[in-house]
Amino acid sequence: MPALNYDLSKFLFTGLVSVATLVDILSLSDLHVYLTVPFVLSWSLMDALACGCTVLASRTAPVVEMIATAKTACWSTSSTLEGLARRAVEVLRDPRAFHSLGQRGAELVRGGTRWV
Repeated sequence: MPALNYDLSKFLFTGLVSVATLVDILSLSDLHVYLTVPFVLSWSLMDALACGCTVLASRTAPVVEMIATAKTACWSTSSTLEGLARRAVEVLRDPRAFHSLGQRGAELVRGGTRWV
C-alpha cells in the first residue's frame, strides 16, 4: 500500500455546519464522492443529489436502490481506492462534462423525472 502523504492544505474540514451552509457547499462543489462500503444509504447522498452536485459512488445495493442508472451519478468502475480516485480525477478534470448528472440527480430527489 502506498504511503498516505496528503497535502492537508488542499482540504477544508468544516466541522458542524448549518443546513444552509451545507446547501451552499454542495451546490458549489464539482464532485461529491459517496463512500458506500460498508455503509448503508444515508441522507448525504440525497443531500448532494438535491443540490445538483455530481455524485461518484460505488455500484452497491443500497446506492442502486436510489440511483438506478448512470444518468444521475457516476459509478466507480473499480472496487479499489485507486480506481475510485482515477474516476474522481476524470470528473474533476472536466466538471462541466458531468454537470448534467447533477441536474438530473436534483430532478430525481425533488420528485421530477425518474431516470431509470
